[in-house]
Amino acid sequence: MSSTENKYRRYDLASGSREITIADGDMVSINLGAECAEGERVVSVGRGAKVVLAEVCGEGSAKSALILRLAEGSQVDMTAVYLGEGGDVHHRVELAGADAEFEYRALYIVGGEERMNLALDVRHEVADCRSSEIVKGIAAGTAKGRFSGMIYVAPDAQRTAAFQQSRNLLLNDRAEIKTEPQLEIYADDVKCSHGATVGMMDEDAIWYMRQRGLDEAAARRLQMMGFAADVTSHIADEELRSELEVLIDRKLDSLN
Repeated sequence: MSSTENKYRRYDLASGSREITIADGDMVSINLGAECAEGERVVSVGRGAKVVLAEVCGEGSAKSALILRLAEGSQVDMTAVYLGEGGDVHHRVELAGADAEFEYRALYIVGGEERMNLALDVRHEVADCRSSEIVKGIAAGTAKGRFSGMIYVAPDAQRTAAFQQSRNLLLNDRAEIKTEPQLEIYADDVKCSHGATVGMMDEDAIWYMRQRGLDEAAARRLQMMGFAADVTSHIADEELRSELEVLIDRKLDSLN
């Protein structure tokens, strides 16, 4: 959906807005803001509507909850990036109408003694819906990250297609990331899967880059930026994407 961003109109959030309703058939782009919002927000997406959604936390501690409700034939493409001081974030997605589609990419980076908890609950309540999620974390120092991912498929939600992946990078042996993918499936005609990896830097890739003239620090930085770019490169808003690249670079500097 991001490739058609030029067809989307920007949705301007009212100050302090907690409930957002997208009309049937509308095509909108929503930036939930560069600050870490507190409290619960609800976005209801009308029938056949298409939404490109970005949630970015560049500073402070994220303490927020977001509920997305998708009606029949609606599509939501969401990118979430957390570069502040960690926090506690909960996202709940309710696919409540047939042929609804949800795509999600998230990145968090923590260092020092920061803590980050990201929970994602995707609920397939009716038949013929699709969801795909990838969540990536980077941790340094003695920081701790945690991702809890649930895919729920209701008894009548036949022909569900749901995929979830968690990929995580530890910059030293003191940092820690836990990932808890879960499937709760009550229908029998489904395609659902999840996967999770937690590992250190790819030393072979670093060696390869050093053979081509990069010093070790530059090679490691390039690998981290590439890891993050799997998420940020999907943001169609060029201005927001450029701002994120600066914020990520600054956050990675703080980890050294």
